[in-house]
Amino acid sequence: MNGSSTIILRIDIPSDQRDNLLDLFEHGFNRGIVDGYYFLTENQVPVKHNEPHLQYENRLGIAIAALQNEDVLIRSLADSNAPADTDPETGIEYGDLT
Repeated sequence: MNGSSTIILRIDIPSDQRDNLLDLFEHGFNRGIVDGYYFLTENQVPVKHNEPHLQYENRLGIAIAALQNEDVLIRSLADSNAPADTDPETGIEYGDLT
């Protein structure tokens, strides 16, 4: 994407202001400020786009919704106090050289 930027952001707004946000995006689109936009999730649920060219955005929305709902177990990677993952038969921690 030469000369352009891609921005992914999370916006929390009152439900009754959702249409005003869409109007703001459309105004930017109509003025040539925004090339395009799409929603990946709404209220932690993936948004399903029916257009075939947005298949990858659908997959990204599913992945982000899983993270938002803690359906993907990645917390142990950041938790230094997490118990070691060990082989139940030998007691050797996985990743250690034997």
